[in-house]
Amino acid sequence: MKTYASFRRAWRPAMEGEVHPAIEEFVETKLPRYVDDRDFPSRDGTSRLSPLIASGEITIDDCAAAALAAPPTKGREKWLSELAWHEWFEHVKAAGLDAPRLEPLWDEPGERLERWRVGETGFPLVDAGMRELAATGWMHNRARMVTASFLVKHLHIDWRVGEAHFADLLADYDPAQNEGNWQWVAGTGIDAQPWFRILTPERLPEADELIQAWPEEAFDRIGLDDTCYICVLSHDPKFDEPALRLALRSPAAYIGAIGSRKTQAERRERLAAEGFTPDEIARIYGPIGLDLGGRAPAETALAILAEVTRVRYGVAGDTRR
Repeated sequence: MKTYASFRRAWRPAMEGEVHPAIEEFVETKLPRYVDDRDFPSRDGTSRLSPLIASGEITIDDCAAAALAAPPTKGREKWLSELAWHEWFEHVKAAGLDAPRLEPLWDEPGERLERWRVGETGFPLVDAGMRELAATGWMHNRARMVTASFLVKHLHIDWRVGEAHFADLLADYDPAQNEGNWQWVAGTGIDAQPWFRILTPERLPEADELIQAWPEEAFDRIGLDDTCYICVLSHDPKFDEPALRLALRSPAAYIGAIGSRKTQAERRERLAAEGFTPDEIARIYGPIGLDLGGRAPAETALAILAEVTRVRYGVAGDTRR
């Protein structure tokens, strides 16, 4: 088969697989909203199972079986589609269909390549993604697509240079997946639309201001004072805890953090071990938002806004938990 569409129609996901705690957690907590959250790097909406798949600890069959056992939702169908993409790239590689179909006239890399590698292009989403990769060995899939597109379509640098850089750093590196996705972005591989795909960094046009940077850089640009209301929502310790440390050292009017009560307790223990006093740690409102019983994102946003309003006007009642 030479197109993903035909492969997807023929692909039959496994009905049985090994149970793994990481798969179970994703299916229970994120799968229903996967289709809505997966494209936004600021949301903790992807499975993060790729390092386990790449290492062989779990398989695509394990994931597919867990998906099929879950209640039918748009999130489930989208995840199955993404699992099929994984298997499609494995098929392309194994069948010897991975040779480039197109060889554009690439520019010499030069200094622009090094600036891309270290995250100093001047495009915030590109730079944040590349710095995350260098610091953690992982990058959100949408950021991978944008950073790859930027290298190929904006800088006109050979996709193989970028693919090799990712191969050196990715904790979930897999030759078939890395090469397949880079060729998909570059438009040089099988079943590709050569130059029609350009993934831009401008993803959130409705935001009044969007700063995409590590917490230290973002807060330095904002300038934290007593008019600031800080909501830490990434649900990722490498972002959450640096942001909270900086917020606690500031006069911010409100500091809220997402996470379960267990997560909050563990986070407070780590902050205490770093020298923050009980009074300082008590400034964190968490789990964030008033308990209004909401579940949808808009309801969660309303609960957070209600808590911020309560704090702003000094209404009695401590919502810190």
